[in-house]
Amino acid sequence: MSKNIQIIIPACNERDMLERTLRSIREQTYDKDRIHTVVVDFGSTDGTCEWLLSHEGYHVGVYKKAEQVQRGSMIAEIAMLSPYLWPEGYGGFYTVLYPGEVLYSNALEICMREYEEHCEENPVIVLCEADIEERDGSVHRQENMFAQSRMLMAGFDTWEYTCRGYHHQIITLSPFLFAKERRDGAEMNEQRWWNKCSMLCGQHNTLYISARIGRVKRIQYEDEVEELLLRWESVIAQIRGRKLDETFKDQSMDNLARYALWRSSELYEKRGSDRAAEDCFLLSSLISPDIVEQEQYQNIQKLFDRME
Repeated sequence: MSKNIQIIIPACNERDMLERTLRSIREQTYDKDRIHTVVVDFGSTDGTCEWLLSHEGYHVGVYKKAEQVQRGSMIAEIAMLSPYLWPEGYGGFYTVLYPGEVLYSNALEICMREYEEHCEENPVIVLCEADIEERDGSVHRQENMFAQSRMLMAGFDTWEYTCRGYHHQIITLSPFLFAKERRDGAEMNEQRWWNKCSMLCGQHNTLYISARIGRVKRIQYEDEVEELLLRWESVIAQIRGRKLDETFKDQSMDNLARYALWRSSELYEKRGSDRAAEDCFLLSSLISPDIVEQEQYQNIQKLFDRME
């Protein structure tokens, strides 16, 4: 596979945050002739596009779309433009950064060095650890998914992940972008959640890099219930597509149900007993009926009962 890397930055009224991201790309130690950055402006009204056009950046392209869209749909929209965004035709890796997110200076050099060391194993997707920036600007270090960089094993590593939960975020380099006509595929474009990445081509084609290569923002979906439904759909697709055993199915569903409970309690703490918090709670028992026996489920149920 080509060692070219295209960095896609979807933006809407985030001019103040873009400079930090673009600066981190300019400071990469990797061959700059192999890095091409595209900022796609979705209807900004703060002068983002005009500022970008006057910006002195190396291999930075700008594409302007008139309409604003929800953040979760941006990459799916960009996928339809990808034949026009890549300057040398298809080839190489895509990665996605949002305004304000950064790559550490040796990030791409690390990725391509690890890729070269494992090239005989034919890696397609590259998963990299990242630090997490919260909405208040604080940064924390996630526990690594695995201790060392390595090719991932289908089945076993998927099991390891489902035991860890759905909270882990990553930076991914991948040759794939999915257009919005595919609902599940379009959601994979962010590629921050490993359960979606693993569906693309199987863990045996995935290279995991334990080094932290950047800092990404905590993902907050605009519709928490829609997020859960997409995750549920994703897990079902894994189970049906790979004919995995009942143990894996039960563990995956239980894990997702626990995540739904966590989502419900988080929303309750922020907003009280609103519709989204209740729907996430109800979904937990639909995803895995056995969850009703868990103490966490019963404690949350008492909270909602008191509100009635």
